[in-house]
Amino acid sequence: MLTAIRTAFVEAFRNLRSNFFQTFLSVLGIIIGVGALVTMLALIDGLERLARDSIADKTSMETVVVQQKTYRVVDGLRVPLTEKAPISQALMDSMLAALPYPAASQLFVTGTSLVERPDTTETLGVRYLAASLPSWKK
Repeated sequence: MLTAIRTAFVEAFRNLRSNFFQTFLSVLGIIIGVGALVTMLALIDGLERLARDSIADKTSMETVVVQQKTYRVVDGLRVPLTEKAPISQALMDSMLAALPYPAASQLFVTGTSLVERPDTTETLGVRYLAASLPSWKK
């Protein structure tokens, strides 16, 4: 078996030597192809990193909004829920602690109220939004 492998290698090198120009061009093509592939992948990685860095510098694209579910849809109609999951600062702190990177939070409170105008019997619907500033820890 060892002699068969040795004979195969000797025959392969003899063919490579006899067709030197063809072998040289094939090897050159493989080298150029692999080099071009590595260059393109490096350029793509560099451009992706540049785009991510420029987006991160100019915007805050990594914003996550967590809201209470206040209704469910039944046959196309919104039905208010009687029990709502409370969102508190403690819940937000536990969600922030689960993230793999440092982050800050803001607690927003939204709601809807009905307000009657004093001069008429007309009722206005008012939506409000209240926000608390993030607590900065030193």
